[in-house]
Amino acid sequence: MSSKRRIHGFSTLLVLLCAVCVGIESADAAQTNVELVIDDSGSMAQHVSGGRKIDVAKQVFSGFVQDLPADAQIAVRTYGRNKSYTARDCSDMELLIPFGPNVASRVVPGVEELRPNGMTPIAASLQESVKDFSGKDGQNNIIVLLTDGEEDCNGDPCAAAKAAHDAGIKLQVNVIGFHVDSKARTQLECIAKAAGGKYYDAADARELKVAAADVKQQIAAAPTPTSTATPYVKKEEGLYGDPIRGGDSFDKPVPVPTGKLFHLDHDQTGGHYDFFSVQAHSGQSIVVTVASGPSAYITVSIAGPKRDTISTAALVQKARTNDKAQADIGDQQDGTYYVLVGNNEWPSDMDGTFKVDLIDNSDANSGRDAGSNESRALEIPPGVYPKNYMSGEADPMDVFKFKVEGGKTYQFKARPARSDGIIDVTVVDDDGNDLGKGSSPNAGAVAKVDNIKLAKSGPIYVKVQWGEWSSKQGHYGIAFGEGEVESPHPDPEQ
Repeated sequence: MSSKRRIHGFSTLLVLLCAVCVGIESADAAQTNVELVIDDSGSMAQHVSGGRKIDVAKQVFSGFVQDLPADAQIAVRTYGRNKSYTARDCSDMELLIPFGPNVASRVVPGVEELRPNGMTPIAASLQESVKDFSGKDGQNNIIVLLTDGEEDCNGDPCAAAKAAHDAGIKLQVNVIGFHVDSKARTQLECIAKAAGGKYYDAADARELKVAAADVKQQIAAAPTPTSTATPYVKKEEGLYGDPIRGGDSFDKPVPVPTGKLFHLDHDQTGGHYDFFSVQAHSGQSIVVTVASGPSAYITVSIAGPKRDTISTAALVQKARTNDKAQADIGDQQDGTYYVLVGNNEWPSDMDGTFKVDLIDNSDANSGRDAGSNESRALEIPPGVYPKNYMSGEADPMDVFKFKVEGGKTYQFKARPARSDGIIDVTVVDDDGNDLGKGSSPNAGAVAKVDNIKLAKSGPIYVKVQWGEWSSKQGHYGIAFGEGEVESPHPDPEQ
């Protein structure tokens, strides 16, 4: 086997997790069982941004386990730990810690014992993991597979994942691909799809934390056994969404799943709040959509990592109406954000609904927000990028970096999606010298800078911001290249 295959194919971290199924109507929770099945194969000794893969996994998943529900049952399984890759032993699998209470002193040592060594039998590990859930039929069991490569023991992990999903024990497989190549990614996406799960892509330590946080949210947001059944406020009206109860402070928020409709499982009195949390990173926007019930009252606020209120949506005496609160996450603003239901004066009734969505508002399909200075510039190749985003104080400027050839002439164009948008553009070289400026001649028009040229090959920086009389929030398109470039056409915004 080639060294490249060994790098991408040795290692898999299988985290078997249990969460309440989305479609459950009753608020009574089934037992949550979490099994980490950790692949100790050789490629986990390789480095990514943030350190060795194995060290990143230890750090992320030690914290991950401790943040899971306190009443969850936890186990730790490993493979590839005792035999070296040269032994080619695909049966080197071991249950380090059987299911038991979620106590850090019992579980974390199993994670800390990881040491890269042997093979990557993904399929066989899935098959063995199913056996660990014996006697847990009807409970909530989810597998989350984290791997930096593909199966290398001639197994069929897609078939094994489907068999696990169909085993009658309510088992789902989610997958995190950790710095994987395209071939491995295809196999991992197949595993997740075959077992009704979700695929996450993580290129480095930061993205692994984001993926793990999303998985943790889904588990922690399961209804608790103390919840009560959902009543009807009015027989003809009913309640919409699933019942949920938040924490009672910023220190005890309940992670809220995204893309799902909820209502409080109780009426919230004035001066009190239900606290929820969501993990968000650069280039995303948190959008909370609220709708009042027949009794009209619901108020929702979004607070940032520093616990300051940054957006509010309030519906008071407006039955069956809608509103939105939005928080845009700019460069280096990753972290925990809070959704608060309630306010200092008005009550929030349980018949109002809210839904939290994480919207991709990243720049130039990069998965991040372009920084607001040269040191944090987003480097991209010449081309047309129809979707970029800036928003007020959170994201006041986007800076793009392009590498140009000496003596050649380039052009940059930017066009707002909003009909009332005006864009200002400034282009500088690596020393900060001005190479040109441009502005939209009227609202909705292209801003361009012509004849961008360097005597020697090197980088240039393009600074884009909303004009003085423009709306300060919205999407825009950009185009950069030699000679005359085509005009970018972003989707129109209302």
